[in-house]
Amino acid sequence: MKQTVLEFHGVYKEFTSAGGRLQVVEDFSLALAPGEIAALVGPSGCGKTTLLNLAAGILRPTRGRVSVGAGVRLGYVFQEPRLLPWKTVEENIRFVQEGLFPGSRGAALRRQILEQVGLTVFRGAYPRELSGGMKQRVELARALAVQPDLLLLDEPFKSLDGEAKGELQQLLKAAHRQAGFAALLVTHDPDEAVLLADRAVVLSPRPARTLQELDLQASRGRSGWEVAAAIRVLLDQAG
Repeated sequence: MKQTVLEFHGVYKEFTSAGGRLQVVEDFSLALAPGEIAALVGPSGCGKTTLLNLAAGILRPTRGRVSVGAGVRLGYVFQEPRLLPWKTVEENIRFVQEGLFPGSRGAALRRQILEQVGLTVFRGAYPRELSGGMKQRVELARALAVQPDLLLLDEPFKSLDGEAKGELQQLLKAAHRQAGFAALLVTHDPDEAVLLADRAVVLSPRPARTLQELDLQASRGRSGWEVAAAIRVLLDQAG
């Protein structure tokens, strides 16, 4: 049997309120292999973040099963930075390492990560002193600092301008080449999926279900814009 770090098995998720039931995910299945990057591509509000939170164990499925491989360590990069404002850059990173990498081992890893994401000179700065792009670098650094086997990314570059977005995308690619973690990336941007992922899972409007999976590695012979255009066609056809 092929080894996996994450599996969705026929997952449904609905939310219940005074207004009734809202079906957000419908019969979704996915298996993610070690080192693989899969992108969940779909329109806003379709249920992408719900799928990510199911993977993280923040939510539980209404039906079906989500399983994470034994011993798999998770890192999560949120859409908006969730930094502790009273802690410096390095203290924010140390906070997520507590219990995992104490003492000199944690300090050495922080130095490595800070250098990797270009934050060494900002290690003593507080979040209020950083730009939006720099805060998102810290968010990425915190996730990498736990040495994840599986990295969950919830549209982490959505709020950034072109230059800052491009820099962080390249940082993510470099970190993946070095560490070889698996990743599940949520995005509404087909170009970003083509740039970063090995596989794109194109989702329907809510409730999220798989319309089609595209093997992006097998599509490398085509230009990136052609593959992104094909994803856009699928999304447009879905309505």
